[in-house]
Amino acid sequence: MGGHRPYLISGEHRLFVLGEVERDPNVTLHQLTAALAERGLKVHPASVGRFLHREGKSFNKTVLPAEQLRSKLARRRPSGSAISPALTPPAWSSSTTPEALLRHRQVPMKGG
Repeated sequence: MGGHRPYLISGEHRLFVLGEVERDPNVTLHQLTAALAERGLKVHPASVGRFLHREGKSFNKTVLPAEQLRSKLARRRPSGSAISPALTPPAWSSSTTPEALLRHRQVPMKGG
């Protein structure tokens, strides 16, 4: 009773998943789950995500608004690509909108 349950993604399946991630770093959890199912191992995408995290292969998406707030990136962007107020999520307060943060960091915005 009790104890540690062995991981489903181990041995041959472990090598397969790590090989797929090495081959295509942009592979999705759903694609990996489908590939494992074709190989006879039915797992949930969350299980694949936990496996990748244990293996040190966790990935974060690039957050576009955060990128736009970095002055170095803002300077390299072509003119006319300033942050649109229409893209500001309604949950942000007036002091945390991208425009306010840009003013705070003294990054000039086009037209402002």
